[in-house]
Amino acid sequence: MFVFLTLPFFSANANAMPSVEDYAALPEISQMVISPDGKRFAYRQTSKEQDLIVVRDMKDMSKRGLLDVSEVKPFGIDFVDSDKVLLHSQKESYIKGARGRYDINTVAAYSVENNQIHRLLQPGFGIYERQRYLGWIVGISPDAKEAFMPALWEKDKFSLVSASLERSKRPNRKLNVPTDTIDFFMDDTGEMLAIERYNNETNMHVVQSYKDGKWVTIYEQEVEVRLVGFTGVTPDEQALLMAKESKETGRWAYHTLDLETGYISAPIFAKENRDVERVITDINGKAYGVEYSGFTPTYEFFSDTLNQKVSSILDALPNQYVDIVDFTRDWKSILMLVEGQANSGAYLLYQNGAFTKLASKRKNIPAENVHNVVSYEYEARDNWTIPSLLTLPNHKEPKNLPAIMYPHGGPESYDRKKFDYMAQFFASQGYAVIQPQFRGSKGFGAEHRFKGKGEWARAMQDDLTDAVNDLVAKGTIDPERVCIVGGSYGGYTALVGAT
Repeated sequence: MFVFLTLPFFSANANAMPSVEDYAALPEISQMVISPDGKRFAYRQTSKEQDLIVVRDMKDMSKRGLLDVSEVKPFGIDFVDSDKVLLHSQKESYIKGARGRYDINTVAAYSVENNQIHRLLQPGFGIYERQRYLGWIVGISPDAKEAFMPALWEKDKFSLVSASLERSKRPNRKLNVPTDTIDFFMDDTGEMLAIERYNNETNMHVVQSYKDGKWVTIYEQEVEVRLVGFTGVTPDEQALLMAKESKETGRWAYHTLDLETGYISAPIFAKENRDVERVITDINGKAYGVEYSGFTPTYEFFSDTLNQKVSSILDALPNQYVDIVDFTRDWKSILMLVEGQANSGAYLLYQNGAFTKLASKRKNIPAENVHNVVSYEYEARDNWTIPSLLTLPNHKEPKNLPAIMYPHGGPESYDRKKFDYMAQFFASQGYAVIQPQFRGSKGFGAEHRFKGKGEWARAMQDDLTDAVNDLVAKGTIDPERVCIVGGSYGGYTALVGAT
């Protein structure tokens, strides 16, 4: 495969040095998605003055839709077809008959052509009134007129309902399911394939396939804590993707569970040196492949052709964090958010062997103001290897620099080699920024994560001190000019460090 790079994606501009407000501002462009046919794309555009959903035609970049979402504040967007856009949001509200206020998850459908928006499910409007989670879509009808969503039809009566994507109307009951159902799996025609259940009283974890109008158990295990998970339907719709921990590597591996026989395959998606970060699915829950963890992601798919295509994309974008954010049904068009060296964030469309830049995520931070991030490893005092990131200020020799230790939160989280607005701001002020992936961090294997158990303020804290000592020994930082800052668990480490 030949990849042609025909334009400067990450070009610099002549702006003055970005201010602290520029670094701290929300990205102007975010949540970009592409329509299933590849003819349109949509994104959220945020500024001090406005908060909009913008829909454009791919052919001429003309605006086709513009919606004020300052009240909705969506955290996610999906296309159903080229006309209908789904807005996922959460709002604090009262529930009739209950004390206090609750976070209510909802989803609304926006018609680009009619410029109209309506909520798909509303408490008390055809469904039980005391519900909080009404934003879960498990499938779309083939004609794109209905969304299939779990809801309480009445108190203690759990159902799959069909909600209109065209106008506000009462939902219809599609299928009754047991109240202990925790997930649903459908085919492309909108028919049920299987459900996953877990009963908190009996500790039974069960998967049942739907055959000839009956539920047939294909997986069953009695456990106090679920040891496996099911995420998506395989592309051929013959199996579910099943995650469980590998006894050999201690990492999570993905198998398939055959919907007809219950047969569990050997590991399909598994690596010795990386964890599965996420399963790549479409709006109908079709699982195409996985993203593996790491400072920069890698991908693996069921399709060999798709593996080759994505591998070529990554090769064409060296020193960049390439996040696949959306794709067309045929995968001929792939939308990516790309961040990294000399790049504060750009949405790129890959199509027919070439890239097109659709938008910059942070237009006020040009290429020359993105500071270099390097990955490396060092040995802790007990000889345990710690992966780490180091952001170095541009145009300064990496010797005897003032430094900021900036541990991540979680603590079972990890940093990535992409644009970190705080690390980049600190570097703009001349500091080296250290981000160790101390023991207890995920993304580097189960053993590394489990090494942090019981080690708050102990070995986990020593890993931070050892990172400083390592860079002092190398001459990179000045031991007299080091501080520590963080949020969440990182804030805890800052307090412990000061103590």
